[in-house]
This record gives sequence, structure tokens and C-alpha cells, in this order.
Amino acid sequence: MQRLDIHLGVGIGPINFGMCPREVIAAIDEPLDGEGWLEGNLNGALLYPDLKFEFDDCDSHGPLATSRLFAIEGRPRDDVRLFELPLGDWTKDAVCARLANQGLFPELHTSGLSVANPPIEMTFDGLGRIDWFGMEESPSLISVLPTTSVQRAFTDEIIEARRFGKTRCGIVSTQGPSSLPDLAGEFGLAQNPENYHEIDFAAAQRSIQLILHKDLAYGTEIMPVDQAKLMAQKFLSLFGCLRLLAEPGCGHFFTNGTFHEVAEVGPSGRNLMWTPATTATFDTGVLIITHYRSGCIWVEDED
Repeated sequence: MQRLDIHLGVGIGPINFGMCPREVIAAIDEPLDGEGWLEGNLNGALLYPDLKFEFDDCDSHGPLATSRLFAIEGRPRDDVRLFELPLGDWTKDAVCARLANQGLFPELHTSGLSVANPPIEMTFDGLGRIDWFGMEESPSLISVLPTTSVQRAFTDEIIEARRFGKTRCGIVSTQGPSSLPDLAGEFGLAQNPENYHEIDFAAAQRSIQLILHKDLAYGTEIMPVDQAKLMAQKFLSLFGCLRLLAEPGCGHFFTNGTFHEVAEVGPSGRNLMWTPATTATFDTGVLIITHYRSGCIWVEDED
């Protein structure tokens, strides 16, 4: 049984918002089964035991081949995890505290809670444990689980400053190195290791600087190059001393293309070569793995 970690505003396990029905069916790898789902527009959904994937267009036979996944609903099952714990293990008080710690600050209702961005809803059973969750794609930006308030404040600053497209930025582990597939999955990126190749520290720093400086689609300036360089260096410093990170073997840096090798981005992404890690028109970034901490900065832009 594959593990299905909930990535708020992004998706669940290997399934990301924006996927078509065929991609979801291939990723979930279990038989369709609508038993237990009696409410909502069932024609527009793929139904599994305690999981529902809703699409934005359908006919009387089901979701259209060209439709996009825009909402996910679920009930506790053994393979569904939220913040590393089985979904059904979370009580209202505990999940509220954890969400608030991530800067999401849920609004409490009689039967459950909700968060505005990313859009999340949860209800609780008579013992106060989660018995249902629903979520939709974040309409703008995503910040994933930074580990301290200082780190979270800076990754949020990066997301705000990189105001075009969508930015995934954060630190997800302080308990030893992550595997590349697991780290990519934490950020809702493709988990196939073949999507990525390792680069050195200098290339990682340059790549981060470039994606903060200009957008991928048209080369439009987002922030001055000096500001982008400073933010890139500060982000990398969250993973340790920059001098040590530059030593071979002290840090591992992965990307999906050649953006760090080009001087300029032309119209419609000219001069870029990459293997997509999301469903966006253009996406690239850096996944970082060190002995003590792992994280990511990844951007998506549309043509």
C-alpha cells in the first residue's frame, strides 16, 4: 500500500491538483469503488474507498479526459497521512495547533474547521478526531512546513517577493537527510528520480538567483539582481555554512533542467530545457538535501 501524504494546497501522495483523470487513475493504483459516496456531483469525480477526486468538467459518464482535478475529499484510512500522522489520529485541538504553527490559523465551526488559503475543511467525530477532510488547490502561493518561526518568516518573504506564478519554498526535515522522491513529494513535485539531476553548489545558487530575478515564461524582471542574489544566499544559509555547503558531499542539490546554464530567458521560455515536475507550462527550482536538513525552492510560470 502506497503512503498518501496530504500536501495542503497541492494534492495527496503522487496526485497533484491540475492532473487529468487518466493521470490520477495511474497514480492511485487501486480499483475504482464508489461505495460509501452518496453526495455531491458523482459524475464529475473518481471514487475510491474513502477518497474522492473531483474534476472541473464531466458528462453523464464521468469526468472528461481534458478535465482538471480541483478538489479532493477523504475520510481516514491507514495510508492517508497529515503532517506525518494517520489522518484519523488528529484531534481538533492538535490539528488546530499544528495548522496555526504553520501560519494557517483555522477558523472553528460547530462541526469542524476551515482555512481560507489553501482552501481546507475538516470535520470531527464524537471523540474529537478527524472523520472527513476536503481541500482545493491553493489559488496563489504555497509555503511548505518550515521548521522554525525565523525560517518560516524568510521562506514566506521569498514567496511574497517572487510575486509571479506559483512558488513552493520551505524546509521539511531536521531529522536527517530525506530521499529525493520523498522530498519532491513533500512539495507536490513529481517523485520520479529520473526527473532530476544533481548539480553543484554554485549551480544551485545561480539557479535560485535566476528564478528569483526573472520569470520563466518571458524573462520579465521580478526583483533586482542584487536582491535576488542576496535572497538566494540567505535561503541556502538556512541549510548550513555556505563555505561548507560548497564542499563536495556536504550538500546535494537537484534540479530538472538547464536554467542555471543560460544567461537570459527569452520569450516563451526560449533557451530552456527541462523535464516537468508539475503541470505548469514552465517549472524549475532546486531540491536540497543535507545531513541535518532538507528543503526546496521551486517556481511555476505560465505562458
